[in-house]
Amino acid sequence: VMRFASGNLRANMMIYKEAGSKNSNHIVLDTEGPIGSYNRANRSLTHFTENSLPVVLCIFLAGKVFAFPTLVLTAVFCGGRILHQVGYATIGYGAHAPGFLAASLSAGILQGLC
Repeated sequence: VMRFASGNLRANMMIYKEAGSKNSNHIVLDTEGPIGSYNRANRSLTHFTENSLPVVLCIFLAGKVFAFPTLVLTAVFCGGRILHQVGYATIGYGAHAPGFLAASLSAGILQGLC
């Protein structure tokens, strides 16, 4: 999608397309083909950066008291986020669910340990 000769096109985090007829004012995220995969991968990374700060804080707080459970939950969270991104980027909506479930459950348990 982003070639070396693309210039500053790589600064765009998402690629959009016009929806509907030519006279339509609707612009939507492109979800088809390699461009859709690129968009979904960036969306998954954005979700990770939005949701990871509480997990990092809980790792430090819970890790002082519950070292081994925190290690296991951190590994599950990381594995879940990887599954989320790979599933969402390669297959699309729905394939991210197992990773989302693992990451969400481990983050919730970590927060409970705090």
